[in-house]
Amino acid sequence: MLHKMRAHIYGCTSGHKKDEIASAPSTRQSRIRLSSSRLDLLHAYNRLMLGTSNDYEVFFGNIMKKLGVAEDRQIDFDLESANFRVMFLLARTMFHEFAHAFCMAYVSSSDGIEPWIADNISNEIGYALEKYVLGGCPTPNVVIDHSSMNNEDHAQQKDHAPFGLSFAENWDLWRPESKLELRKSPINQDLTNVVYPLPQRHIHELFGNELWTQKVDRFGSSAVKHPKLQRWKVLQDFQKHWIATAVPRNLLIDTDANPGGHGSAPRSS
Repeated sequence: MLHKMRAHIYGCTSGHKKDEIASAPSTRQSRIRLSSSRLDLLHAYNRLMLGTSNDYEVFFGNIMKKLGVAEDRQIDFDLESANFRVMFLLARTMFHEFAHAFCMAYVSSSDGIEPWIADNISNEIGYALEKYVLGGCPTPNVVIDHSSMNNEDHAQQKDHAPFGLSFAENWDLWRPESKLELRKSPINQDLTNVVYPLPQRHIHELFGNELWTQKVDRFGSSAVKHPKLQRWKVLQDFQKHWIATAVPRNLLIDTDANPGGHGSAPRSS
Protein backbone atom coordinates (compact mmCIF):
# COMPACT_ATOMS: atom_id res chain seq x y z
CA MET A 1 0.00 0.00 0.00
CA LEU A 2 1.46 3.34 -1.07
CA HIS A 3 1.16 6.39 1.14
CA LYS A 4 2.37 9.93 1.40
CA MET A 5 4.57 9.74 4.48
CA ARG A 6 7.09 11.85 6.31
CA ALA A 7 9.69 12.10 3.61
CA HIS A 8 12.59 10.59 5.55
CA ILE A 9 10.52 7.44 6.24
CA TYR A 10 10.23 5.15 3.24
CA GLY A 11 8.36 2.23 4.76
CA CYS A 12 6.40 1.20 7.82
CA THR A 13 5.10 -2.19 8.94
CA SER A 14 2.49 -2.55 11.67
CA GLY A 15 0.12 -5.19 12.97
CA HIS A 16 -3.63 -5.02 12.49
CA LYS A 17 -5.64 -3.77 15.44
CA LYS A 18 -7.37 -7.12 15.47
CA ASP A 19 -5.32 -10.29 15.23
CA GLU A 20 -6.20 -11.74 11.84
CA ILE A 21 -4.88 -15.12 10.72
CA ALA A 22 -2.44 -15.03 7.80
CA SER A 23 -1.33 -18.21 6.01
CA ALA A 24 -1.69 -20.56 8.99
CA PRO A 25 -3.66 -20.67 12.26
CA SER A 26 -0.59 -19.63 14.26
CA THR A 27 0.30 -16.63 12.11
CA ARG A 28 -0.86 -13.01 12.09
CA GLN A 29 -1.44 -10.52 9.31
CA SER A 30 0.38 -7.21 9.20
CA ARG A 31 0.19 -4.06 7.11
CA ILE A 32 3.05 -2.64 5.04
CA ARG A 33 2.91 1.01 3.98
CA LEU A 34 5.42 2.40 1.51
CA SER A 35 6.15 6.01 0.73
CA SER A 36 5.25 6.89 -2.83
CA SER A 37 8.22 9.28 -3.20
CA ARG A 38 10.56 6.93 -5.05
CA LEU A 39 7.82 5.36 -7.13
CA ASP A 40 6.93 8.90 -8.20
CA LEU A 41 10.54 9.34 -9.32
CA LEU A 42 10.40 6.15 -11.40
CA HIS A 43 7.30 7.50 -13.14
CA ALA A 44 9.06 10.84 -13.67
CA TYR A 45 12.01 9.05 -15.30
CA ASN A 46 9.64 7.15 -17.59
CA ARG A 47 8.01 10.43 -18.63
CA LEU A 48 11.48 11.79 -19.41
CA MET A 49 12.22 8.78 -21.61
CA LEU A 50 8.88 9.24 -23.39
CA GLY A 51 9.61 12.91 -23.93
CA THR A 52 6.47 14.08 -22.15
CA SER A 53 8.15 15.81 -19.19
CA ASN A 54 11.62 16.80 -18.02
CA ASP A 55 10.80 17.18 -14.31
CA TYR A 56 13.20 14.36 -13.43
CA GLU A 57 16.10 16.01 -15.25
CA VAL A 58 15.47 19.43 -13.70
CA PHE A 59 16.51 18.28 -10.23
CA PHE A 60 19.92 17.12 -11.46
CA GLY A 61 20.40 20.36 -13.34
CA ASN A 62 19.73 22.43 -10.23
CA ILE A 63 21.57 20.46 -7.55
CA MET A 64 25.08 21.59 -8.53
CA LYS A 65 23.93 25.21 -8.85
CA LYS A 66 22.47 25.13 -5.34
CA LEU A 67 25.78 23.80 -4.03
CA GLY A 68 27.57 26.74 -5.61
CA VAL A 69 29.73 24.62 -7.93
CA ALA A 70 31.17 26.62 -10.82
CA GLU A 71 29.62 25.73 -14.16
CA ASP A 72 32.91 24.48 -15.62
CA ARG A 73 33.37 22.12 -12.66
CA GLN A 74 29.87 20.62 -12.51
CA ILE A 75 29.58 16.88 -13.00
CA ASP A 76 27.45 15.33 -15.72
CA PHE A 77 24.92 13.01 -14.06
CA ASP A 78 24.06 9.74 -15.77
CA LEU A 79 20.28 9.68 -15.37
CA GLU A 80 19.93 5.99 -16.22
CA SER A 81 22.32 5.11 -13.38
CA ALA A 82 20.43 7.43 -11.05
CA ASN A 83 17.19 5.66 -11.96
CA PHE A 84 18.77 2.29 -11.16
CA ARG A 85 19.71 3.61 -7.73
CA VAL A 86 16.13 4.70 -7.07
CA MET A 87 14.81 1.29 -8.18
CA PHE A 88 17.34 -0.43 -5.94
CA LEU A 89 16.44 1.71 -2.92
CA LEU A 90 12.73 1.05 -3.44
CA ALA A 91 13.37 -2.70 -3.68
CA ARG A 92 15.57 -2.52 -0.60
CA THR A 93 12.78 -0.83 1.39
CA MET A 94 10.29 -3.51 0.33
CA PHE A 95 12.75 -6.24 1.35
CA HIS A 96 13.28 -4.49 4.69
CA GLU A 97 9.56 -4.22 5.43
CA PHE A 98 8.83 -7.81 4.39
CA ALA A 99 11.37 -8.88 7.02
CA HIS A 100 9.30 -7.11 9.68
CA ALA A 101 6.08 -8.61 8.30
CA PHE A 102 7.38 -12.18 8.37
CA CYS A 103 8.70 -11.68 11.89
CA MET A 104 5.43 -10.12 13.04
CA ALA A 105 3.50 -13.08 11.63
CA TYR A 106 4.89 -15.30 14.36
CA VAL A 107 4.65 -13.07 17.45
CA SER A 108 1.67 -12.99 19.76
CA SER A 109 1.06 -9.22 19.67
CA SER A 110 1.76 -6.24 17.42
CA ASP A 111 4.25 -4.74 19.90
CA GLY A 112 6.43 -7.83 20.13
CA ILE A 113 10.20 -7.49 20.52
CA GLU A 114 12.11 -8.72 17.47
CA PRO A 115 14.90 -11.29 17.81
CA TRP A 116 18.60 -10.60 17.41
CA ILE A 117 20.48 -11.84 14.37
CA ALA A 118 24.10 -12.91 14.90
CA ASP A 119 26.75 -10.13 14.78
CA ASN A 120 24.20 -7.33 15.28
CA ILE A 121 24.11 -4.97 18.25
CA SER A 122 20.46 -3.97 17.76
CA ASN A 123 17.42 -6.17 17.18
CA GLU A 124 15.99 -4.24 14.19
CA ILE A 125 15.37 -7.25 11.98
CA GLY A 126 14.91 -5.29 8.75
CA TYR A 127 18.42 -3.84 8.83
CA ALA A 128 19.84 -7.06 10.27
CA LEU A 129 18.50 -9.07 7.33
CA GLU A 130 19.82 -6.48 4.88
CA LYS A 131 23.27 -6.88 6.42
CA TYR A 132 23.00 -10.69 6.30
CA VAL A 133 21.92 -10.87 2.65
CA LEU A 134 23.58 -7.79 1.14
CA GLY A 135 26.52 -7.34 3.49
CA GLY A 136 25.42 -3.84 4.49
CA CYS A 137 22.58 -1.32 4.58
CA PRO A 138 23.01 1.12 1.67
CA THR A 139 22.01 4.76 2.01
CA PRO A 140 22.22 7.75 -0.35
CA ASN A 141 25.20 10.07 0.00
CA VAL A 142 23.96 13.54 0.92
CA VAL A 143 25.82 16.84 0.72
CA ILE A 144 24.88 18.91 3.78
CA ASP A 145 25.11 22.63 3.06
CA HIS A 146 22.78 24.78 5.14
CA SER A 147 24.13 27.99 3.60
CA SER A 148 22.64 27.28 0.16
CA MET A 149 20.09 24.51 0.77
CA ASN A 150 17.01 24.09 2.93
CA ASN A 151 15.74 20.92 4.55
CA GLU A 152 13.64 20.07 1.51
CA ASP A 153 16.73 20.20 -0.72
CA HIS A 154 18.56 17.80 1.58
CA ALA A 155 15.58 15.45 1.69
CA GLN A 156 15.32 15.42 -2.11
CA GLN A 157 18.91 14.22 -2.24
CA LYS A 158 17.83 11.20 -0.20
CA ASP A 159 15.02 10.56 -2.68
CA HIS A 160 17.01 11.01 -5.91
CA ALA A 161 20.40 9.70 -4.66
CA PRO A 162 22.36 11.83 -7.16
CA PHE A 163 25.71 11.28 -5.45
CA GLY A 164 25.59 7.51 -5.24
CA LEU A 165 25.22 5.15 -2.30
CA SER A 166 27.38 3.97 0.56
CA PHE A 167 27.07 1.54 3.45
CA ALA A 168 28.59 1.29 6.91
CA GLU A 169 30.54 -1.66 8.28
CA ASN A 170 28.18 -1.70 11.28
CA TRP A 171 24.72 -0.25 10.60
CA ASP A 172 23.82 -0.24 14.32
CA LEU A 173 27.05 1.03 15.88
CA TRP A 174 25.41 4.20 17.23
CA ARG A 175 21.74 3.33 16.74
CA PRO A 176 19.75 4.51 19.81
CA GLU A 177 17.59 2.22 21.91
CA SER A 178 13.81 2.57 21.82
CA LYS A 179 10.74 0.88 23.26
CA LEU A 180 10.89 -1.97 20.74
CA GLU A 181 14.47 -1.75 19.56
CA LEU A 182 17.03 -2.80 22.15
CA ARG A 183 20.83 -2.83 22.26
CA LYS A 184 23.21 -5.47 23.55
CA SER A 185 25.64 -2.78 24.70
CA PRO A 186 25.42 0.99 25.33
CA ILE A 187 26.52 3.42 22.63
CA ASN A 188 30.27 4.06 22.72
CA GLN A 189 30.92 7.43 21.11
CA ASP A 190 34.65 6.70 20.92
CA LEU A 191 34.15 3.89 18.41
CA THR A 192 34.82 4.74 14.76
CA ASN A 193 32.72 3.22 11.99
CA VAL A 194 33.95 2.28 8.52
CA VAL A 195 31.93 3.39 5.48
CA TYR A 196 32.31 1.99 1.96
CA PRO A 197 31.08 3.47 -1.33
CA LEU A 198 28.75 1.16 -3.25
CA PRO A 199 29.99 0.79 -6.84
CA GLN A 200 27.41 1.71 -9.47
CA ARG A 201 28.52 -1.32 -11.46
CA HIS A 202 27.25 -3.59 -8.68
CA ILE A 203 23.83 -1.91 -8.76
CA HIS A 204 23.64 -2.44 -12.52
CA GLU A 205 24.58 -6.11 -12.06
CA LEU A 206 21.72 -6.59 -9.60
CA PHE A 207 19.31 -5.75 -12.42
CA GLY A 208 21.03 -7.95 -14.99
CA ASN A 209 20.51 -11.59 -15.95
CA GLU A 210 24.11 -12.76 -15.58
CA LEU A 211 24.17 -12.27 -11.81
CA TRP A 212 21.05 -14.34 -11.19
CA THR A 213 21.48 -17.01 -13.89
CA GLN A 214 25.22 -17.61 -13.55
CA LYS A 215 26.99 -15.94 -10.62
CA VAL A 216 24.45 -16.90 -7.95
CA ASP A 217 24.53 -20.53 -9.15
CA ARG A 218 28.32 -20.48 -9.01
CA PHE A 219 29.05 -18.41 -5.89
CA GLY A 220 25.80 -18.63 -3.95
CA SER A 221 24.37 -15.71 -2.01
CA SER A 222 27.79 -14.06 -1.74
CA ALA A 223 27.35 -12.95 -5.36
CA VAL A 224 24.76 -10.34 -4.31
CA LYS A 225 26.74 -8.91 -1.39
CA HIS A 226 28.04 -5.37 -1.68
CA PRO A 227 31.75 -5.29 -2.54
CA LYS A 228 33.94 -3.56 0.03
CA LEU A 229 36.44 -1.31 -1.74
CA GLN A 230 39.20 -1.17 0.86
CA ARG A 231 41.13 1.62 -0.85
CA TRP A 232 38.04 3.85 -0.86
CA LYS A 233 36.73 3.26 2.65
CA VAL A 234 36.42 6.22 5.02
CA LEU A 235 36.23 6.49 8.79
CA GLN A 236 33.16 8.08 10.34
CA ASP A 237 32.97 9.41 13.88
CA PHE A 238 29.91 9.72 16.10
CA GLN A 239 29.50 13.49 15.79
CA LYS A 240 29.64 13.56 11.98
CA HIS A 241 27.23 10.62 11.83
CA TRP A 242 24.54 12.51 13.73
CA ILE A 243 25.09 15.72 11.77
CA ALA A 244 24.42 13.74 8.60
CA THR A 245 21.41 11.83 9.89
CA ALA A 246 19.59 14.61 11.73
CA VAL A 247 18.43 16.39 8.58
CA PRO A 248 14.73 17.11 9.19
CA ARG A 249 12.29 17.85 6.42
CA ASN A 250 10.14 20.94 6.61
CA LEU A 251 7.55 19.38 4.31
CA LEU A 252 5.54 17.03 6.50
CA ILE A 253 3.28 14.69 4.57
CA ASP A 254 0.38 13.09 6.37
CA THR A 255 0.64 9.45 7.37
CA ASP A 256 -1.55 7.13 9.36
CA ALA A 257 1.37 4.94 10.38
CA ASN A 258 0.94 3.07 13.64
CA PRO A 259 3.28 4.67 16.22
CA GLY A 260 4.13 1.16 17.36
CA GLY A 261 5.05 0.02 13.86
CA HIS A 262 8.52 -0.38 12.44
CA GLY A 263 9.94 2.28 10.16
CA SER A 264 12.67 2.01 7.56
CA ALA A 265 14.40 5.39 7.51
CA PRO A 266 17.58 5.24 5.41
CA ARG A 267 20.39 7.20 6.98
CA SER A 268 22.91 9.36 5.22
CA SER A 269 26.62 8.98 5.56
